[in-house]
Amino acid sequence: MIQVSNFGFLNYRPVIVNFKKDIILILKYFFDYIISKKVTVLLASLGLIAKNEILFLSNKAILNSIEKNPIKNFLYKNKLFYVKKIVLVNSRNHDALLKSKHALSEEYIVHLEGGINRPDELKFRKKLDEKTVNNHYYFLNKFLKKLSEEFKKEVIVCIHPHYNLSEYQSYFGQFKVVQFKTSEYIYKSYLATVFDSSAVTDAILLKKRIIGLTSEYMCPSSQKRTELNAQRFGFMTVNVKKIASLDKNKVLSEIERRIPGYESYIKNFHTINNPKVLGVDQIVETIKKKFFND
Repeated sequence: MIQVSNFGFLNYRPVIVNFKKDIILILKYFFDYIISKKVTVLLASLGLIAKNEILFLSNKAILNSIEKNPIKNFLYKNKLFYVKKIVLVNSRNHDALLKSKHALSEEYIVHLEGGINRPDELKFRKKLDEKTVNNHYYFLNKFLKKLSEEFKKEVIVCIHPHYNLSEYQSYFGQFKVVQFKTSEYIYKSYLATVFDSSAVTDAILLKKRIIGLTSEYMCPSSQKRTELNAQRFGFMTVNVKKIASLDKNKVLSEIERRIPGYESYIKNFHTINNPKVLGVDQIVETIKKKFFND
């Protein structure tokens, strides 16, 4: 068996603050996503199920942490992990950028909408109430409108392929909402805004201007993940309620000052090897050498 994990995007564990309120969902999440993984590793170590031969990974940090930890390093070298060998490859976003035929431009402000009641969040909490949702989108719309006026750019809202288009069109009535064209619009963006969405990866690789947004109406887990992403990726964050204090020149200066900081994330999670090589080609070549050398 082989495993391909060439996403290059960090997924943090949820921050759970109200155990009593959502205890059944939390327990279900705990057993489905935490305990089950531990059991799988245990069964593999006991030889009761097969281990993965190779893990193709776009994350230097994981391999570095194994090498720096004496116990983990011993287990890995002696093939006592669930995976026998880890191979670092360029990410799928790196590949998409290398193969892309989209033309670069700076026509739009592109908002990458992650959703306030995301399906992955609802695995351990209940939906936020209508009032909270409405407040969130009220201030988000005001903020995006302010950006549009200040920078004289049309706002395009890009949503996940699995989201309900009509629902999000109702949230963003004054802006164009699109699906299945996120990458295309990121290429055409002057500026991208995001709470928490893996789609921001393309904007980082293209060295686009990025603003990380925060909202007090989001659940604590989403708020924390937004902060962690901004820290890891290197872009600035702005509270959507701070519309009056938005100074175009100061914001632009801070955004552009942070762009060189993207490079660390790119080198550790995306363009890990030769930048002219596709990660998928690295995967195919490794599999051929490992299993079909004869």
